[in-house]
Amino acid sequence: MKKKFVYFKMILIMSCLVFSSFTQGRELNKEELERLRFIENSFKKGEKHSKYWQWGYFGLYSGGAVFKLATHLGYKDPLTQEEKHKKFDALVDFGKSTIGSLGLWFRPIIGDRAYGQLKDMKDDKNKLDLAETLFTNTFKRVRGELSWIRRVSALGVNGLAALLIYNDGKRSKDALVNFSIGMVVSEIMIRTVPKRVLKDYPNYKQKFKIADQSQSFFKDVKLFAGVNSLHLSASF
Repeated sequence: MKKKFVYFKMILIMSCLVFSSFTQGRELNKEELERLRFIENSFKKGEKHSKYWQWGYFGLYSGGAVFKLATHLGYKDPLTQEEKHKKFDALVDFGKSTIGSLGLWFRPIIGDRAYGQLKDMKDDKNKLDLAETLFTNTFKRVRGELSWIRRVSALGVNGLAALLIYNDGKRSKDALVNFSIGMVVSEIMIRTVPKRVLKDYPNYKQKFKIADQSQSFFKDVKLFAGVNSLHLSASF
């Protein structure tokens, strides 16, 4: 009896796997193909802006981190008091730039690479599923970049950096300058993020009458490094 039950389970599992493979790799009907083309077109049109944003800021902050670290290590004893302050400031800026570059590396804008992932794939259900996942995640990523949490996190990181500089000799002017520059850079980055998906994604959902998967609130809460900030991702 036990053997028969084991065989039955194995047959059931194999049947499910075969059925799943068949449905996932099946050809698309007319409506599904239209949905796929809509998403591909959106990614294709927004790819250039996304690449400039993603890799432009990544290069800027990675280069900044290298430069600030080299500056910090370039100061050799004996140092004047002013040189000691500059050495410390370079270390603080290195930390901020490193956080920024890591954030862009581990939490990219997605739109810079999505079309490249899709264009060479066969037009089947697997491709459509991947396209919709990328589309939803890109929408969430851009919306998160524009959220109040993004600005509050930038405020926190730049505020901490300013506090460290202030405590290094009560230098309120240097702390204020560092804080202001960091906040301006963060705001410029937020305002220049590619926004095409914010229009295309709702249009896609409305046109094809598809339930919006981006509305889950405080789901999969995660903390990510961001440019001059830490990002709290809550799928909102």
